[in-house]
Amino acid sequence: DKFSEYLKKQIYTIEKLDYDYKSFINIVDTEDIYPGQTISDDPDDDEYFRIAKAAGARIILTEDNDLHKVNSFDGIKVFTAKKFMSGYIKTIAKTERSV
Repeated sequence: DKFSEYLKKQIYTIEKLDYDYKSFINIVDTEDIYPGQTISDDPDDDEYFRIAKAAGARIILTEDNDLHKVNSFDGIKVFTAKKFMSGYIKTIAKTERSV
């Protein structure tokens, strides 16, 4: 209810949704990243490492077991969301104690 007036004023067309979506994504070309290399047991999953490298990411959050077997590749680490958040919360707790 609080936002209903605001939302009524918004006019969303397919074009606007497409424009809004494109405004916060970055399309990358991964063709020349790790060419010919097999990284994981499932070669289709290797694309996640290529995308991460192109985007400058250092972490992949996934539940995919084939990616977890890799654990780390070219400075890109693989975590489950639960494991990542657990480590993040511990880091925050340490930071708060030292302040």
